[in-house]
Amino acid sequence: MNFLFGFLLPFGFMFELPVLVAGLARMGLVTAGGLSKARKYILFLSPL
Repeated sequence: MNFLFGFLLPFGFMFELPVLVAGLARMGLVTAGGLSKARKYILFLSPL
């Protein structure tokens, strides 16, 4: 059971993340320029 949640939660989150970002972009909360500027921080924090 622990193994199952250990894989399903992170992979489920990774799958839904682009959908979340697209929704935030449609609402105007994030922009392509803002995401581009934050890319190095996002890539640094993504393994956590």
